[in-house]
Amino acid sequence: MTGTGNTTAILGYFGYQNAGDDAFHDFWMKRLGAPRSALASDLRGQRVKSAILGGGAVINDYFLERLPGAFESLSLYSCSLPYGDDDVRKLLPFADRITTAQFRSRRDASVAKHLLPQAQYVPDLIFGHDMEDRSLSTDEIVAHCEVPPAGFDLERKNLVLLLSDQYRASELDRFFAVESFKYRLADALDYLSQFYNVICIPMSMWHDSRDNIFAADVVSKMKKRESVAVIDRYLGPCYIYQAIRSQASLVVTMKYHGIVFSMSAGTPFINIGDTRKNRDLLHDSDLAALDCSLAHFDKDHFLETVKLAESGNIRDTISVVATQNRIDVLKAMDEVQNTLNFSPL
Repeated sequence: MTGTGNTTAILGYFGYQNAGDDAFHDFWMKRLGAPRSALASDLRGQRVKSAILGGGAVINDYFLERLPGAFESLSLYSCSLPYGDDDVRKLLPFADRITTAQFRSRRDASVAKHLLPQAQYVPDLIFGHDMEDRSLSTDEIVAHCEVPPAGFDLERKNLVLLLSDQYRASELDRFFAVESFKYRLADALDYLSQFYNVICIPMSMWHDSRDNIFAADVVSKMKKRESVAVIDRYLGPCYIYQAIRSQASLVVTMKYHGIVFSMSAGTPFINIGDTRKNRDLLHDSDLAALDCSLAHFDKDHFLETVKLAESGNIRDTISVVATQNRIDVLKAMDEVQNTLNFSPL
């Protein structure tokens, strides 16, 4: 994908089989009319008047170094600070050219206001995305497995598990924390397999991020491995959303967009990731009670949270928040759509 010669070009983590970023790509094309040529994973060397950071935890050196060498204005949509408040300082070299700054967490918007008075909170763009609403059967989903789940019972409910290979440990203390978490999660899943079929779906599969490998490692630590379906191929954002909406009674997710997809589908979920963006989304959604993050994962607390997640009150909260988030996203995009110019230079 290239953005050569467009008046406006959008930078994102596009083309790397990541469901959240692929959903951003689709949103820009289908909702906002961006041509494919305007969406890029690298804008260096391209002729661009207006650059856009098009969604995600992209306020970091990797992406900022991939902006074009010269541009007149920069807009931020659905962005977040990956690691902490100090990340906003990375925008200092561009501050006088930033025209729009939409952050997908209230905390990040508040922090950014000290540098960018125009900073505002707008929920993640994907709350406003129209994904095809197609019903999938459990058999159809599980057919994507290389190893059939011999212990599946179609009378049981389905739990969709969205794990993340981004939690690979590069430091020794983190390695022990992640490995301990895998064993504790496996133990909890063994218990839940009495009541649920477990379906592991990768939301990211690329050379440096293979969610299916993390999932297979967790399942290898279970006693009831035959009750788990591990899908080993990337199915894309629409299919993953459809699988959740069609068949999931509960989603357990490390992935930020696993939360967003679940909320948009009206499906109960539990967060087991420990990223800043996950915590902020739960806080902004008044759903912090659904947090069982990796660092503090406890089986008993997790199982109590499973009961809470499937309660009527939580379902109602998820539905109300997702509906309001969709309204807020579409309103914000309606206000800026006429300012977007994707014509060739």
